[in-house]
Amino acid sequence: MQDLKTRILDIATEEFAAHGFQGVRVERIAERAACSTRMLYKYYGDKRVLYVTVLERAYADLRHRDLQIGELKADPIAAVTTLVDWTFDYMNRHREFVLLTRNENLLEGKFISLSQRLSKANDQLIRLLRRILTRGARDGIFLAGIDPLQLYVSIVALSVHHIANAHTLSKAFQRNLAGADWIRSRRRHVRQLILGGILRSATAPQNPRGGRL
Repeated sequence: MQDLKTRILDIATEEFAAHGFQGVRVERIAERAACSTRMLYKYYGDKRVLYVTVLERAYADLRHRDLQIGELKADPIAAVTTLVDWTFDYMNRHREFVLLTRNENLLEGKFISLSQRLSKANDQLIRLLRRILTRGARDGIFLAGIDPLQLYVSIVALSVHHIANAHTLSKAFQRNLAGADWIRSRRRHVRQLILGGILRSATAPQNPRGGRL
């Protein structure tokens, strides 16, 4: 059975994703979690602490996966491809993350800046990606001088835009951009764009698992 502390955090994630920081009532989270507000405050202090904890957990899950690309030391292409796939799949499976970050942007990043844990994890990712890009350039695989932050922002943008704007894009182009077939096609397209922009070779990038992308 799920423990109370985790249940509170899960419900808080749903509430903050749906309503943003300003629109959430702590009493509703406690009610849904079947606990008292006093118990909730015992675990998380206040609404601000709870919200930052929700953000930290959402980003920690993503960064934990991202940082595993460091294990692919011998193959820079596989490392970048894995980062693209993991980022794309995470955004697709965790729509609440997209909503949380959208709402936090409306607050101009007010709360995310309070987390030293997030800052440290983000710095780790950029340093790791820089090493991978440097190694790839040294081996003649990647173009030299690629900014790791620019690359990561591009990966996130290509992985999120169709989700954040699925309703308007689907209506505008009369296509279901949330459909499984379209999502698979989008995933391949994002891979091609990212790898095509960093590889030195002008030929079509290869799938590290075999065959063309």
